[in-house]
Amino acid sequence: SHGFDGAWKLTYLVFSTTRLWCYRLLAALLALPCGLTWGLLFSLLSLLHVWALTPALRVFDVLLHVVHRVWGGLVRTLLDPVFQSIGKVASDVRVTRTQVYPKNDFAHDP
Repeated sequence: SHGFDGAWKLTYLVFSTTRLWCYRLLAALLALPCGLTWGLLFSLLSLLHVWALTPALRVFDVLLHVVHRVWGGLVRTLLDPVFQSIGKVASDVRVTRTQVYPKNDFAHDP
């Protein structure tokens, strides 16, 4: 057949074959190094998470619990009386609202 159908079919065949063999070649060349690299990386991350990060976070949690107890005691001892006194003083405050209407200078009564 003369025309574009044959050209399109040949182009698709060349493209598909090139893509397939490039993938196979690159996969054969890179599969082993990439597999080793990613395996080592994830095993290192797992090791650090299990043996370093989790225990460090647990120690941090224990220390923060102590800080929380000390801070709570300080606030209850030092600040609660101050704010209770302010609340008692402010409890007798009364607010009244008065609305003042401006004088209308533009209105003229005949």
